[in-house]
Amino acid sequence: MLYVLFQGNKSASSRPRSMSLVSQSGEEQIAGEYNKNYATLKQIGKGAYGCVKMAYRRADRLLCVAKFILKEKVGAAFWSDAPDGRRVPLELSLLLMLNHPNIVRVIDWFENDKYFQMVMEKHGAGMDLFEFIERRPRLDEPLLSYIFRQIGQAVEYLHSLSILHRDIKDENVIIDNKFHVKLIDFGSATFMSRDTLFSTFYGTTEYCSPEVLAGNKYAGPELEMWSMGITLYVLTFFVNPFSDIEDTIQGPLTFPQVVSEELEQLLRWMLCKDPLARCTVPQLMAHAWMRQPVAIDHYAFQDVVDCDRHEANPEMYFSGSLGSPRSASPVSLADPLAKERSLPSEPVARSDKLVSHEPKRGSVALHALSAERDAHSDNYSLRSSADILDISSKPVSDAALTDISSDATGHAACDIDYDCDQYECDSWDECEQDSFS
Repeated sequence: MLYVLFQGNKSASSRPRSMSLVSQSGEEQIAGEYNKNYATLKQIGKGAYGCVKMAYRRADRLLCVAKFILKEKVGAAFWSDAPDGRRVPLELSLLLMLNHPNIVRVIDWFENDKYFQMVMEKHGAGMDLFEFIERRPRLDEPLLSYIFRQIGQAVEYLHSLSILHRDIKDENVIIDNKFHVKLIDFGSATFMSRDTLFSTFYGTTEYCSPEVLAGNKYAGPELEMWSMGITLYVLTFFVNPFSDIEDTIQGPLTFPQVVSEELEQLLRWMLCKDPLARCTVPQLMAHAWMRQPVAIDHYAFQDVVDCDRHEANPEMYFSGSLGSPRSASPVSLADPLAKERSLPSEPVARSDKLVSHEPKRGSVALHALSAERDAHSDNYSLRSSADILDISSKPVSDAALTDISSDATGHAACDIDYDCDQYECDSWDECEQDSFS
């Protein structure tokens, strides 16, 4: 039996992306050999430490994605050696060594006095799972399994190399018109070992496991599995399973729609609050639901998700113009109500399980568990929303959250004084002056 998954009226504001903070000098970013080989088009992402832009290779007009990383923002612990011996950011070093069909590929890189210029393949039209989910795809479980197993395969490959991604979420997975997905943004990635525990969480709080939110150090794979569980849940039901931090730590896992017994059992296993009883990556990849057959050629992208022509058939080479998402020439039209992103969700899920409609995600920076801080606390990233938790011996609560959101690693988020009711700043404007001037 095929189970067609829930499609409610999902509001875009219920899972917002964070706002960008600063702009960088475009001329400084592209200066040097990069500009001789690549023409830069439009900006598609911006963070505290650089930006991401669409570009094309001058030699053959191949479209690609260029990520510009401000050198002065790369932390001391996040440098590594490139194959040619040059010192580069760990993110670049990792991507140069990785070779997997479900991980974004670096095709070229350069540097000038101020920036590293990392050129990556353009995958499909560049749609991430966040946007894919917001468009309310018409998924059945075989197709859902096909999409998610690719994320599992990428993580399985990374763990085989003792690498943690540390920011698995819908925004960091790109999907193309053939439902082929790739994991992106390795700005928080690091190496793990059996005798090392981390005291700092890098990622998004909605994807953080309850034991870490409760103040415990973590080895890595168990946190990664929880993040994958949240991703699968959101991809299945279009809502987050937990409404806030307290709910994540103590609340029950509920399901707003009936799914197969196999999928429900897998989600409960992945989102088990006891990390010792939680599903492992080998167990995930061996699970029957993950291995179910799917005739992928029977699915057409435009039949599954409301999309434009350039998204249904993305161009590989620059022809003089770029199609813009959600243009006036859709291939298919979903339920008009699904397009009303400002409308509240239908009451098909428990209201206390719906995520907040605040316009920004909260970033948190909490006191360290010990005097020895995680060496990666100066890491950079260009994620659209990410939080850093210096894990405290006391549990994290909603009262401990700043009302500040970061599209970088959250470093600009103000530390919270547990003995004081006031934050160090009240807005991004004030925080930005303190942190980025």
